[in-house]
Amino acid sequence: MKKENTPTSELLTIIIDVIDSLGGTAHLKDIYEKIKTETFIDLNYYENPESRIRSIIYDHSSDCTRFKGKPGDESDLFYAVHKKGKGYWGLCSQKE
Repeated sequence: MKKENTPTSELLTIIIDVIDSLGGTAHLKDIYEKIKTETFIDLNYYENPESRIRSIIYDHSSDCTRFKGKPGDESDLFYAVHKKGKGYWGLCSQKE
């Protein structure tokens, strides 16, 4: 079943679940693909689905300048695995 209008909080939860299912770290292309093929979200709702997914990750990572929280707070959910710009993201909750 596909949904037409997915709130940011729901898409955030799906991104977290997808990265977790990929072992806690993943490349953006793998995150995009798994969301497209294995979730109920209709990404056609977004003009640029990959950009929206990436934006949500950036908004929740203290590795990004657009992050509004404080490093380590409850909104700091993702980290750049191989430094920002490489496309690999991980879950802070699983960071070693």
